[in-house]
Amino acid sequence: MSRVASVICMMLVSAMMFGFISPASAQIAPEVTLECEDQVEINPGPSSTRTAIVNCIVENPSAFSETIDITVDSGILDNAAPGTLTIAAGGSTDFEVVFKSDLAESPGEVLTNVTATISQVNGVPYPVGTSESEEVSVTIIEYLSCEAEFGQGGGTFDSGDEISISAAIICESNEEGDKTYQIHLIEENMGSSSWPNGFQNIDGDCKVEIEAGDSGENCNFRIGTPSDLEKDWEGCVVIIEKGEIRPNS
Repeated sequence: MSRVASVICMMLVSAMMFGFISPASAQIAPEVTLECEDQVEINPGPSSTRTAIVNCIVENPSAFSETIDITVDSGILDNAAPGTLTIAAGGSTDFEVVFKSDLAESPGEVLTNVTATISQVNGVPYPVGTSESEEVSVTIIEYLSCEAEFGQGGGTFDSGDEISISAAIICESNEEGDKTYQIHLIEENMGSSSWPNGFQNIDGDCKVEIEAGDSGENCNFRIGTPSDLEKDWEGCVVIIEKGEIRPNS
């Protein structure tokens, strides 16, 4: 009987030892996990900050305090991120990576990488350098902005006169393109944007070729007036992009 009891005790002790050693062995190697947003957009226009913010979280699932270095490979983009983070055992930390483009950066996708590398464990240098990386896609969106500024024209004219109107079209864009502009007459107090009877747009529309960056062209319009006006005509001239809603006042 005592022999059986002795065997049972040895089996119990063996099981207890195994249960004690197993979790300790899982804590030998320090670890790091990293998660980041995988897609952001940047507007590289002059009225924009030209930046995008990516939110990340880095975790330390081990039983040791870890010092983690954050590095970013952002290609043609500038970046800002925390250089080093210290994370307690079992803890996590949120951080931001900021990407910034040049003014008028060409549209397209830029693939970037954020990497978290263990550099110290419990304050001691960790030569193994265990790391984890996340790929972030940064899309540079297209933008095109133009303004029309009148140069000369306007005033008082006799019926039958030809009226010349010029305007500078100034554009900012990150790609080549074109826009077409139209001239319209708006009669005072009439609330209509249709051409008055007898007036003619002699030269038609003005097409503007746009280059990447800052560019500009002049649009020149000629308006023919009727020679048999029954009364004075008063109104305004407006220049709009083709396809836009014509104003009534």
